[in-house]
This record gives sequence, structure tokens and C-alpha cells, in this order.
Amino acid sequence: MNDPILTVEQVAELLQLHHFTVLNYIKQGKIRASQLGRVYRVRQSSVDEFLDEATFAPSRIVKKKAKKTVRRARSLSLPSGK
Repeated sequence: MNDPILTVEQVAELLQLHHFTVLNYIKQGKIRASQLGRVYRVRQSSVDEFLDEATFAPSRIVKKKAKKTVRRARSLSLPSGK
């Protein structure tokens, strides 16, 4: 099985992230990596696993917008004290 070994910079390029973000993900345990001295190396399969397990939260964005809309609607429908 051919499982290329990548540098943090290569992983960042693949994921279109900053290399500091990749380092943070490694330190948080989100991406599995091996530390060799002062540098990390990541197997391609670890990147694939990260992408398979990653949860993107578009539903949270929709919920926030929905809450804002509800608040705006409530503020518009409040009876005035006249």
C-alpha cells in the first residue's frame, strides 16, 4: 500500500489552510501525525481520515441567522406603548 508521508506545509496546501492551523489540529489530536525531532510528518491516510470525520457546521450558521430573524421579527411586532 502506497501511503505518502507529507509535511505540515503540504497538508496545509492540500486542505487550503494555514500551516499554523494544521499544527494546531495536530496538537489537538484532530490530525494524526508523527513528530520527528522538531517537525511533524503526516500520512496521507491521516489527512483522508480527518476529512472523512470533519464536521462542517453550515447548520449552525443557518440557526444563527434564523435566531437573528426571529429577534428582528419580535422587535418589529411589539406593540407600542401609546
